[in-house]
Amino acid sequence: MIYVYCEGQTEETFINEVLAPYMFYMAGLSLKPIVCETKRTSLKKYKGGIVDYQRVKKEIQRLCKEHHNEYVTSMMDFYSFPEETPGMDKALKLIDVYERVEYIESEIKKDIGCENFIPHLMLHEFEALIFVRPELLTQYYQKHSREIERLITLREEAETPEHIDLGKDTAPSKRIKFAIPEYDKIVAGTAITLDIGMDRIIEECRHFAAWIYKICLLKDK
Repeated sequence: MIYVYCEGQTEETFINEVLAPYMFYMAGLSLKPIVCETKRTSLKKYKGGIVDYQRVKKEIQRLCKEHHNEYVTSMMDFYSFPEETPGMDKALKLIDVYERVEYIESEIKKDIGCENFIPHLMLHEFEALIFVRPELLTQYYQKHSREIERLITLREEAETPEHIDLGKDTAPSKRIKFAIPEYDKIVAGTAITLDIGMDRIIEECRHFAAWIYKICLLKDK
């Protein structure tokens, strides 16, 4: 079993419906999503959304210790990741997006200090995967076909879906929401990634593909 610490219900659904079946078919590996806790009281746990790096660190360390004979990885958005994360200042000064995210992942790995943890941040968030084939949005939001055409043009102009940036108005999810205000990331987002297929996503999203490769290597460990 590989535990995937993730940001919210969208990632949880994607892991359960798209990623886990693919990984089981390709490598015989089982994945279980663990949604982050935003707050815990004596009566209730609140889940979804990453706002505090120290809470993330504690939760991942706890998971790694509880499952010390298994592996823990993560699926969290680099967009809006907490500013106090170790190495964030330096990472944001790097021009190359891949160097940027790989550097911050390495700093998180060192700070958490668990051998069975494999850090992964999405470039720049889950919706980058939708930009592998944004034309598929038309299947769910046909009345926004003109706006979707602009999203298609944006994808054509970007080097890869992972290069669509992390500004508060220009991150992938923000661009989709501006075009399609009723966009439902949990339902439509997961359905579209399923339609795209993992092979196409891996082909176009280098950083995401590298994470999948690292997980596949665990089958021999």
